[in-house]
Amino acid sequence: MENHDNQNDERWERVQNTLIDIRDGQQSIYEYLRGIELCECKDDQQPKADLGSFMSSNEIETVDLDQVIEDKKSYIHEIKQLPKGKWIDLNARCISMQEESTLPNKAKSKGCFEDHRTKIWFIEWENSPFEGPKIIAGKSYLIEGAVTDSYENQVSLIFNKNTRVIEVKAE
Repeated sequence: MENHDNQNDERWERVQNTLIDIRDGQQSIYEYLRGIELCECKDDQQPKADLGSFMSSNEIETVDLDQVIEDKKSYIHEIKQLPKGKWIDLNARCISMQEESTLPNKAKSKGCFEDHRTKIWFIEWENSPFEGPKIIAGKSYLIEGAVTDSYENQVSLIFNKNTRVIEVKAE
């Protein structure tokens, strides 16, 4: 039994080292997976670790990443279900800002926020009393007190005098 445990420890260490090599760009994921499929040997003629043997021994649980992403709440998705005029708070990343020359009539700025699954447009109108910071694509923000609205038949956000926008570090 102890010999079997030592073999599993050695295999696990090889798997970890290989994953570190993949992360550091020294080996492609394709090469690694191909090596497992073909059960190729390294220069020292030791077989590469076989992830299947670990999974079959119940030491590692298989996780469906698509399901994990589905299970994680999307607050923007929930916001898009709300009717016009609802006050919301949101923590999201601005993924794009529309060029000033292409803004809708009477708009001061327009951009798109995104969480891990969903996007929502925001518009700052010229007559808006919003006095917050200029929003920049690629940065993350905490938005407090934005209001749901509708623009081009889609739910969007507008800012008003009660809206607070605070830049935060991305997670």
